[in-house]
Amino acid sequence: MSIQRVVTVQLDRSASRLGQLLTGSVPIVGQALSSAADAVLAGMQLLKSTLGIAALLSIGAEFAPLVSRAADTSAFSVLLRLACRDRRAGALP
Repeated sequence: MSIQRVVTVQLDRSASRLGQLLTGSVPIVGQALSSAADAVLAGMQLLKSTLGIAALLSIGAEFAPLVSRAADTSAFSVLLRLACRDRRAGALP
């Protein structure tokens, strides 16, 4: 996965530099195209981040019942041990 990420970053940088080189030839049109390309790239990055967060939340939602059940079981077992210990000590009738 890390090799894919490195290659993707390098391709993004190369495409950005090529776009800047090509759009820098004509000043007014080049600036407009450069700004538009920056806006598109920023939008793609925002979309990528949003999808990543959505995936993490989805995975978390899948495991939430399991974690909740484990926490309930742990709390119940602690309370049961305390009750048994108090009963052995004679604190409860």
